[in-house]
Parts: sequence; C-alpha cells; structure tokens
Amino acid sequence: MDEEWNNYLGAAAFKSNATIKSYKNNHKRITEYLQMPIKEANPTEVIEAVEKLAENPNTRSSLLNTGIVFYNMVDKDIKKLIKYRAKLDEDIIKFKKSKDAKKGETLPTIEELDKYLKELYTTERWGDFILNYLLMNYNTRNVDLDVEVVKSIHATKADKTRNYLVVRKNDIVYIRYKYKTAKTYGVKRNIFKSILVERAIRRLREERGKDKPLYIMANKDGSRIAEASNSNYVKNRTLNNITEGDMNKIYVTHYINEGDVNALVNLSNNRGTDIETLWTSYNIPQSLFPTA
Repeated sequence: MDEEWNNYLGAAAFKSNATIKSYKNNHKRITEYLQMPIKEANPTEVIEAVEKLAENPNTRSSLLNTGIVFYNMVDKDIKKLIKYRAKLDEDIIKFKKSKDAKKGETLPTIEELDKYLKELYTTERWGDFILNYLLMNYNTRNVDLDVEVVKSIHATKADKTRNYLVVRKNDIVYIRYKYKTAKTYGVKRNIFKSILVERAIRRLREERGKDKPLYIMANKDGSRIAEASNSNYVKNRTLNNITEGDMNKIYVTHYINEGDVNALVNLSNNRGTDIETLWTSYNIPQSLFPTA
C-alpha cells in the first residue's frame, strides 16, 4: 500500500499540496478498509469501501475520485466507478437541496435584512454598510465585493482585474472586472444613485485618510485584504453571519414566492448566473420559468 502511494507521488509533480494531502488521506482510509492496495480491489469492493466510510455524498465523491485516480495509474477498467460517480452526482444535488431547505427555515427575511442595513448606517459602520448594500442590491459573490472606490472611470482602466465603485457628480458606477463568471458574461457595470452610499463613502474616506486608496474590504490599516480572507470578511459583517450564498437564497426564494419572474431574471444578470442554473438549483416552478 505504501508502494502504491509512492508511485502516485512520483507522478504527482504538478499537483497542488492541497490535492496531494486530500488524496493521501483518502488513500489511507480506503486501503485501511480494504486491507489491500486500491489497484488490487475490484470495483464492487471500492464502491463498498466508499459507502461504508462516508454518508455525505460529497465525501463519497471525493473518496471515489481517489479510487479512480489509482485505477487509472494501472490502466484498470473504471466504467463501473464512473457509473457510480454519476449516481453520486445526483445524490449531491438532492443533498444540497435538502440541506438548503432546512437552512432556509432559519434564514432572515428581506425585511430583517433591510432593517440590518439601516442599523449599519445609523451606527456609522460605513464600510459594512456599503458592503451589505452591494451584496443585497446586486446579488454578488464575495469576490465581487473586493472593491476600490475611485473618482473617475479613467482610474479603472489601469488594472482591469479588479472591481471599482466610481463616485461621479450625479451617480455611482459599480464596475466588476473580476467575478466568478466574468469570462462568460464580460465586464458588468451598474449605475445607481444613493445619497446614503455616497455619504457613507465620504465618511469612510475621512476615517481612512483622504490620501490613501479606499478599499471596501480592508485591514485595520486600510490596506486591501488578502483574497483568501474574502469569505470570512463578508460573513463576519452580515446579519447572523450568513454567507453570500445564503443571501442569494433569501432573495431567490422571496421572488419565487412573489412570482416575480423579472426580479429573478434581473438577479441572474446581476450575479452572472444563467436563469436555468437558478431554476435547477432552487426548484423554481416551471410556470415561472421564462421560455423562448
């Protein structure tokens, strides 16, 4: 079994440390259960090990993928494992929907989110107010909120791998070069007017220093946070520490209940998610789903 693992290491020169660590843990669990190298086990035995070792379909899928990797190393037939993986893919979707349904019972309402946003403003938590405003109004993911506030469109041209809020005389432009599906949908620009956001930006700039770059997600010294910290940064500043995914679910569910197709389409455009993905992920009734 050690020999099998060492053979994998010899072929894994370009794998990330995280991938190697995951495979090592999975390999150890599977071979300890099987009491033999994976390559010596038949597909039924590998599948049995996967099912005995985990209940969560996501964990099962991870274990199975490890089995497939070690089968491929010795050119062993993986058809049965691939067929089982297709079943796990279906199980993962069902598991997520069930988990989301249970979580949805405890998520805040839109009214509670609106109240929280007002509290952020009245308690002068300027950066948190702006972050939640964007999250609630543009259905963003975490990376979309990694924003620098600038004073002109020209200032956004130097680095088109970033996101910006451009404060102009009569409005604000939210420009997203960097978001999950940017390669599919291109640059997103949202123009809006908000006296509260404009005031919050002005006050935040006064707090941080007028001569410093102004980032919405920032360290205590005002510097831009590391991208790896985006998720925790956002969650620590939302109502009840909900995630951006939770926030999206709240709005999708609300629009479904209201039968508001236009709002769902607008949400999908804002987020950079096609409407069919929303329909599949959130069980939008067929009667609401827009047809060509």
